[in-house]
Amino acid sequence: MTRGIVIPPGAGSSLDITLSTAKCKETLVKYAYMDSNDPAKPQYEIRVKAVLDNPKQMLNYAPLFADFGQIAKGAKAERTIKLTNNNPFDVKLVVIDSPDQKYVSKYKIKDTELKSGESTEIVFTLADNIHSGIFYTSITLEGEGKPETRISITIKGVTIG
Repeated sequence: MTRGIVIPPGAGSSLDITLSTAKCKETLVKYAYMDSNDPAKPQYEIRVKAVLDNPKQMLNYAPLFADFGQIAKGAKAERTIKLTNNNPFDVKLVVIDSPDQKYVSKYKIKDTELKSGESTEIVFTLADNIHSGIFYTSITLEGEGKPETRISITIKGVTIG
């Protein structure tokens, strides 16, 4: 528990909360406590609740990352993600933000129009002249006109050589 942050009268502060949802499937509840010199309310409880890997997520994908693992610099490689439309309605997939071309030379979404329950594949091709070392990029997409369906898929790896 962190103590000792004093906020003078009339001033403000902030509380940052970071949740990492990687491979986590649960409802998580955490508490933070703030002490006050107000005699009527000497302590405030801040409750944070997060539902991780919500089964109601409208677009699901697997695996969790397009992971190229360790790969020799200049090697040809592709990774495939399966994406499923869990909406009760049809969607037309649109790309909001493409992967950085320094890392992914191209990507292909096999079917962009999905009926409820249908799946498609997204194939990512590793760029030829990628630098040696760790890389991360992502693709963000959603069902057209349906921002509540937005997802981002991480693409990562380590090039050697």
